[in-house]
Amino acid sequence: MARCSHTLESLDVTYDLCRTSIRICAHAKNLILFPVGLESASFNLSKATKLRDAVFRPESEGIEYTTTTLQTITPELRELRQITIYVPYYLTRYKVGTDIRQSLGEAAFRRWSALDRILVQFWESRSIRPRVGCAILVEIGQNVEYCIGCLFPEITKRGIVDPV
Repeated sequence: MARCSHTLESLDVTYDLCRTSIRICAHAKNLILFPVGLESASFNLSKATKLRDAVFRPESEGIEYTTTTLQTITPELRELRQITIYVPYYLTRYKVGTDIRQSLGEAAFRRWSALDRILVQFWESRSIRPRVGCAILVEIGQNVEYCIGCLFPEITKRGIVDPV
């Protein structure tokens, strides 16, 4: 990552925990640069001065890597305009009224809350409206909106989330 950080304009990270390792691909000019393993599942983006957009497709267990990666973005990264998070499909299948916090467990819910807080910080410091959608193409409906509201209560309450 360090070799290409100065030219990286777009980052698309997919965490796949169904296998023994996490597969993460960074894209620059639509080329897959590299897959990495679990031991380096978060990135230091502090030198990615041309980064314009970042997309994260985490499984629930990988959400902390997304948060850790976003925390490395410094004020010097002035080009960043878009952060998109794709929620795993299975989370969007919870019916309206389901206690997602209880279903996920306290530890997992805290990881999603940490990401919610960092997305609020990006809004407050840079006016970046996070985009949140489902990892699998589904129509944005009541369940998906409910799931987004439960996982990201602060950005939802503030009305600063754009569904994708």
